[in-house]
Parts: sequence; C-alpha cells; structure tokens
Amino acid sequence: MATSSPPTWPGIGRPIQHEELPGHLFDAASLHARRALANASSDLALLDRATSIGGSLELLAKSALAYMNPLLLAEDRQSKHLLLLSGFGNLYPEKLKTRSAADCMTLLNQAHKFDYNAERDAAVFDVRNLAVHLGFVDPSKFEPALNIMVALSDQILAVITSIEPSLDRTAYWGSDFLPQVDERLKVQAEVRRLQLEQLKAAALNEIERLRSRGVDDDVLSEWADREPPGYFDGTQYDRDERFVRRECPVCKFRGWLEYTISRGHPQYEYDDDDTPGQPYVEVESEPQEFTCAVCNLRLGSELLYLEDMGETLFDVDDAWDEEISAAEEAAVDRYYESLRED
Repeated sequence: MATSSPPTWPGIGRPIQHEELPGHLFDAASLHARRALANASSDLALLDRATSIGGSLELLAKSALAYMNPLLLAEDRQSKHLLLLSGFGNLYPEKLKTRSAADCMTLLNQAHKFDYNAERDAAVFDVRNLAVHLGFVDPSKFEPALNIMVALSDQILAVITSIEPSLDRTAYWGSDFLPQVDERLKVQAEVRRLQLEQLKAAALNEIERLRSRGVDDDVLSEWADREPPGYFDGTQYDRDERFVRRECPVCKFRGWLEYTISRGHPQYEYDDDDTPGQPYVEVESEPQEFTCAVCNLRLGSELLYLEDMGETLFDVDDAWDEEISAAEEAAVDRYYESLRED
C-alpha cells in the first residue's frame, strides 16, 4: 500500500515537476504526431504510426485541458486522483485514472467550440485501438484517420497557443512536417468545398425543375414538412431532441437537421448545508445530417460546419430513474474496486 507519493512526475526518462505536466503532454503529443506523419519502412513502423494517430490527439487534448486546469484530466471525482492532479496526495502516477480520449475531446469542445464530431471522427481512435489491441492496420482507414488527426490537432493547437503562445504550430509539427500538414489541410478544405458545391448545384437544379413544372409554394411547403427517415423511431422525446427544423441553404424551405443524443452520468448540486438537489445529466447533441424534402439536399456531418449547422449542443436535463439506479450501482462497484487497489 502506497504511503507517499513522489514529488515529481516520471516524465520520459527524467522526472518533471508538477507544473510542467501540461507542457510535457504537449511534447509527448508532438512526438506521436510527427511519427504518425513519417513514412513507414517496416510493419512495426506502420503499427507505430497507427498507434500514434490516436495517441497524439489524446495527449494533445489532455495538454489543452491541463493548461486550463489539471483537475479536468480526472476520470472521476475520487479524492486520491484529484489530489495527485493538484500536486499532492499519495497515489502513484500509474494508478491515476484519467478521462478517455473521446471524453477529453468532448470536454474540450464544450470549453472551446471547434469542428469535432465524436461519431464522424471516431476513425482516429478506431485506427489506434485496432493497432494496439489486435495488431492490425486497415489501409482503407489509415489515411482518412490521419487527415482527421491533422485537422483536429490544428484546432486544438489554436486553443493551446492562446494560453501558451510559445507552443505554436511550428513547435508542434516541426518545420519538416509543417508543409505536409498545410497541404493536407488545404486538400481537405478543397475536397469539402467542391463536394458542397456539387450537392447544392444538384439541389438547385431540382428546385428549378419543380418550379418549371408548375409546383407552387403551398405544395412545396407541404413536402418540406414530410418527416425524414428514422423520425418515428424511438419515443416522442427522441423525436423532439433528434430532429430540429433548419432553413435549407438552397431552396429556403425548412429542412431537418438530425442529431445524435448522448446523455451523461447523473450529477448533483449541493446546497450550502450539503443537501443534494435534483440529480441531473449533461446532454450532448451532435449534428449528423441535414436533409431537405423539397430539393433533396443532403449534407453529411463533414459538410455541416460549412453551412453553420455543425455546432455540437450541450444542455442539462433531469436524470431518469434508470440512469440514477445505474449510477448508484456503478458507484458501489467503484468503491469495492478502490478497496482492492488499496
């Protein structure tokens, strides 16, 4: 059983002070990012690249959170984890439980809005997990995941640079890899722009065809109100939360913006006398697709930001009874797990 904790973090081959933790995470992420961008000369090197694609993004997100407040890295609110991230406590670093990569990205997106969509961008961590846990590298997924890593990393770098100006894009990517990064970002932006133009041109042709055949606005308005596929799946709550009316950028009738809804774990706010209030959950709504029943425009999640529809929404809602019960059972499990660790 641990009775004391080292005054420093182990670092990589040399100890670092607690206040150096955010910068260390940045440096470690940079090492992974550059390895992910380098050509692979062997199977092991290719596995390393795949591992680094997701690893670099996770460490960079954790660096940004640590610059905001190291306590944000904690997976839960157990005091031994919070104390260590505050520079105190008797927990060894290898016992620290930090947030998952996806949780770090979501939390960072709450604090600093950027173009991140957990469902759309899952490949960046899927490729890493496939390499780490099964030793596989899927060629069809590798380059798309690498491009996602580059795009998301560049947005997170803007957050870090606003806090620590010396940690800019050159410091992260390095002068040798920065041209490759810029080219990848340029190609991605151009591909999306052309794809959007093609889809909007096809939708414009459709609305012009309908009007040339004498279809009036009253009929088109009725068409606009037709429910999209999947609308009647689930409960009324699901429908109200998942589908939001938005103006179509082509025909100007109202289309449907579909969201994926994720509900967090129950939390409590306490009064001054430590009395817990009504349990609540954080609700995350990620836009996935816009559809218009009039001009048949369909925009996937990768294009929504170009039409100002890509922002992930965050809200709170009263916790459901089944969510409270599940949280209580999980708390009991964590308690017994902590006893085993001690």
